[in-house]
Amino acid sequence: MEKIDELKQLFKEMLIIVQEYGDSASYNAPKEILKRILSILEADADDADKFAEVKREYNNLFFPKSSLSEFCIWRDDFEERKKLNQPFSDIIDRLWEILK
Repeated sequence: MEKIDELKQLFKEMLIIVQEYGDSASYNAPKEILKRILSILEADADDADKFAEVKREYNNLFFPKSSLSEFCIWRDDFEERKKLNQPFSDIIDRLWEILK
């Protein structure tokens, strides 16, 4: 899969998770950043330019102690919580590999 296509897919999945499990007040800004990233990836531009712009925007999602740096889907049952959070964690890991 081409890197830009993979990024699109990962960011779409991330946005779906944040929309479904993040309360609207706390996660409005990250949702807008994710939508902006998807717009960048879908734009008619050079892949290198897209990649650089996405990388800049991505860094805005993970300030220490804010935004998505502490995103967690909470369930009282540990196994359920682990199962629900694993896809998000996998996306973060893969994005880090691509965008480092």
